[in-house]
Amino acid sequence: MSMAAKSTWPRSARQINLAAQRKTNQPGRSAQESEKAIANNAPAGRPLNAKLGRPAARVSGRSSGTLLRGAANTSIRFPAATNSRERNVANMASQTQYMTFHVNDARNRSLLLLLPGISGSSRQWDAVIERLADLPVDVAFGAAILASPAFGDTIPSISDVARGLAKDLHGANYDHVVIASHSVGSFVALDIAHQIPAHVSALILINGGLTTAARFLDRPWRGLFRQPIACLTFVRLFALVSVPAPARLRKAIANSRWFSRVMFGKFVSAAMLDTQQARSSLIAGPGQPAVLPSIWKNRHYWRKFAGYAQNIDADVLFVVGGKDPMSTERDTKLMASIVPGARVEVLHGIGHAAPLEAADAITAIVRLAFDVAWNAHPRGGVR
Repeated sequence: MSMAAKSTWPRSARQINLAAQRKTNQPGRSAQESEKAIANNAPAGRPLNAKLGRPAARVSGRSSGTLLRGAANTSIRFPAATNSRERNVANMASQTQYMTFHVNDARNRSLLLLLPGISGSSRQWDAVIERLADLPVDVAFGAAILASPAFGDTIPSISDVARGLAKDLHGANYDHVVIASHSVGSFVALDIAHQIPAHVSALILINGGLTTAARFLDRPWRGLFRQPIACLTFVRLFALVSVPAPARLRKAIANSRWFSRVMFGKFVSAAMLDTQQARSSLIAGPGQPAVLPSIWKNRHYWRKFAGYAQNIDADVLFVVGGKDPMSTERDTKLMASIVPGARVEVLHGIGHAAPLEAADAITAIVRLAFDVAWNAHPRGGVR
C-alpha cells in the first residue's frame, strides 16, 4: 500500500510566481504572462498560507519535506520512473464507480482529484486542466453530492461521496494524491483526508471556507437573526444553481454584460464578466433541481466536520477570493483555525469562482503541491 508524503507548503507568494515561470509550454501564454497574471492575484511580499498564529501541523511519523531552497535556480523534480506497476486501475479504465478520468496514463503514479461544488459541474476546472497539460499526473473528476447511479439514484450525504471516493483511491494505489475542491466540495475533500489519511498528500480547498454558510444551514433561524444579509446571499446562490436556466436565457446572459452583472455580480469579480467567453463559462451547465434536496440532506454536516477536524493530518491549504461573499476571508480563517496546520491564501479581487477567475494562480498552487510531494517522497511506496 502506498502512503502519501507529509510536507510543508511554500511560504512566499513569489514561489507561486516561480512555478508559473518554470512552465514554458503553456498553450498561447508565455511564462512571463503567466507570472504577471498570478502576481496580480498573489502579490509579492504577502505571506502565503499564514498559519493564523497556531503551531505547525503535526508530523505523526510521516516524512517531512519542504520546497527546495533557492527555488529560483531549480525546477520541479518529477517523480522517478519505475518498472513495477502496483496501481490497480484495470486496463486504465476511463471511469471507476466514483471517479471519471480526464487523464489516465499507466506511467503516472500521482493523481489530481478535482471535486466540484454543489452544482456538480466539472467545467469550472477546464482552464486549470489546460494549464496542467505537461504535468505527469493523472487527472480525475470526483462524484458530485447529487443523485447518480453510483448512489442508487438517491441523494448522497457528503460522507457517502467521501466514502466512495476513498474506496476508489485506496484501490487505485497512487503514490501521491492531491485533492483540489471547489466550495462545498471542500467538505468532501476533508472527509476523504479524515478517512484515508495515508493516501492523501495535500488538500487545496478553493472557496471552501464556508463557516457562516454551514452554520446557517445547521441552524437557519439563528443565522438569519445574527447575519441576515449574508444568509440571504447564500439563499440567492442556492437558487441560482438549482433553478434550471433555458438555453435562451443562458445565451442572453452570455451576450449581455449588464444582464450577467445582475445575475452574478455579487459572486464573481468584475473582470470575470468582461468577455462573452468568460460569461459563458459561468453558465456552462443548466441549474440542477437536485441541488436543494442535497443541501437539505446535508444541512447538519458542519457538526460532523467539527467533530473530526482536529484529527485531519494532511497538508491543508484554503484558497479564498478577497471578494467572495460566500466564503469570506474571515469565514475561511475561522474554518482553517480548527484544522491542525491549515493555512490560508487570499486571492485579492477574486470572487466565488476562483478556478475560472484565477486559473493561473490555482494552477501554480497545484504544481507546487506536487512539487512538494515529489521532493518529500519522490519514489512513493511504504515509508
